[in-house]
Amino acid sequence: MSKPADDISAAAHAASERFLSTVMGDDRRYPNGSEFVASDTPRLDDIINRKMREGRATVIVHDDGSDVVIEPRPDMPWLTLAGVLLLGALLRRVKPTVEAGGEVIQLPAATRVRLHPPNAIAA
Repeated sequence: MSKPADDISAAAHAASERFLSTVMGDDRRYPNGSEFVASDTPRLDDIINRKMREGRATVIVHDDGSDVVIEPRPDMPWLTLAGVLLLGALLRRVKPTVEAGGEVIQLPAATRVRLHPPNAIAA
C-alpha cells in the first residue's frame, strides 16, 4: 500500500486503492457494483442502509487494509427470508451488526457479511 496524501485518511486511501484494484480486474473478491467506503466516513450507517435498499454491496475499508463486505441476500427464497425475518422479530437481540468508525450499525436479518483481513491475497 502506498503512502496516503495528507488531506485524506489512511482508510480513505485504502478504499481508493481497493476500488482501483477491483476496477482494473486485479481483485475479484467483491460483488459487481460494490461501493467502497472508508471506515471513518461520516454517516456510514446512512450509506449502508441506502445501498441495502438499492440491493448493492458496501465494502467498508479500514486503515490497516482489512475490509468488511456487506451485501443483501436477494437470492434468498421468499419462504426462507420470511422465516429469517420472523425469527429475527422473535429474537430481537439477534441481529447482525457491524462496527466501523466507533459506530455500531444494525443490519437487516437477511444480510451476508464477510471479512477480508489485512493483506489478504486477491482471488
